[in-house]
Amino acid sequence: MTTTRTTVAPAGGDAIGAAVQACHRAGSYAGIAHAVLERDDGMLTVNDAAVYLSEDTTWSEVERRAPLAATGMVLDLGCGAGRHARALMRRGLDVRGVDNSPGMVAVAHSLGVDVELADLGALPAELGTFDTFLLLGGNLGLLGSRAAGRHILSSLTRLARSGARIIGTGINPYRLTHAAHQRYGEGNVAAGRMFGQYRMRARFEDVSSDWFDLLLLSPQELGGLAEGTGWTLCDLDEDDAFPMYTATLRLG
Repeated sequence: MTTTRTTVAPAGGDAIGAAVQACHRAGSYAGIAHAVLERDDGMLTVNDAAVYLSEDTTWSEVERRAPLAATGMVLDLGCGAGRHARALMRRGLDVRGVDNSPGMVAVAHSLGVDVELADLGALPAELGTFDTFLLLGGNLGLLGSRAAGRHILSSLTRLARSGARIIGTGINPYRLTHAAHQRYGEGNVAAGRMFGQYRMRARFEDVSSDWFDLLLLSPQELGGLAEGTGWTLCDLDEDDAFPMYTATLRLG
């Protein structure tokens, strides 16, 4: 007799947070736990969870340079396990973090980061006011879409001190050479979405996150998205060998 096996869908939950917690419990070594990012066309990217716990000595040149301009009171948006926050804390800066992953927040807390569970689209006013906002580790992607990104940037003005800046790293989708990325971008444009607006979910073991939008955008698109939000693109640091860049936006 042939027995038909029932297909079981992955449980919903905090997949990336679970991967980072597993890695942290086992000593934060590479190769212990991997989070899979799945795009809705089936494209998969595998990330070693140890990256979220890494020290600045292992980062790329662009990523090492990005936080150096941070000054004053700093809010690390999408801080994850707090790797950028901890690097700045070692320099003596006052840093707070926010992230929407309970697992990430728990690990960041255990590593001494002052972090709050919150969504970028609904930041509580009780956080205080800040001189520098960070969107590092590719976190300009958390802007999500044209509409969501403009909402997030506009809302940050409520928490911004005079002369505040946003320092963020992003990936320019037009510099990704794989044909599948080009086809996906063209499909996005045909559907009225931004070229680099990726529909994603995270997977770890039997856990899957909800689908979310991750926005890869060029520096020129970032400048256009920021128009009318209170922020102006004022500085750019690009990597000739890799499509990642650092952008600085200034209030006013």
